[in-house]
Amino acid sequence: MWDQQELVAKIWKRMEGFVPELHHRFDGAGDVLERRMKMTRLNERMGFLKYEEGEHFEGKLKIIDVIWLLDLQYSAHPDCYYQTEDGRERSYITVLLFLNDQAIAPGESEFVGGAITFHSQDMESKLDIAPKTGRLLLFEQEHLLHSGQQVSKGVKYAMRTDLMYGL
Repeated sequence: MWDQQELVAKIWKRMEGFVPELHHRFDGAGDVLERRMKMTRLNERMGFLKYEEGEHFEGKLKIIDVIWLLDLQYSAHPDCYYQTEDGRERSYITVLLFLNDQAIAPGESEFVGGAITFHSQDMESKLDIAPKTGRLLLFEQEHLLHSGQQVSKGVKYAMRTDLMYGL
């Protein structure tokens, strides 16, 4: 993790014109809108991801209940949100910046594999997004299941941060 507001401000300045629909967010269920939130900034906390040959994201999820304690390994997962210590801002959108290319054919690039896969809730349908240098992937955090495919050759690099909204 690396906190660097100046760098994320430059990244946001380059991307904000392409995503005007993300500047405001409505919170609520169904036809009931509880509040309108304004996007405030990119989170200055950047996570740099490195996946080497044979690696992919695999999380660990603990579900604690009065009776049960489940310790599950999982690959497909929604992202968790981040809330500032003062409670004034919260993330809703993950920002993933790919730092190198996925090969279309073996020998063409730095790594093979490593696509991001988005899954339907029933895990029957999926959409693969191939990493490409400079490609920015934005997606909702709490409800969208996704996974990272295994890197079969080389090393994959990416940077992850969040879009923050005022509460």
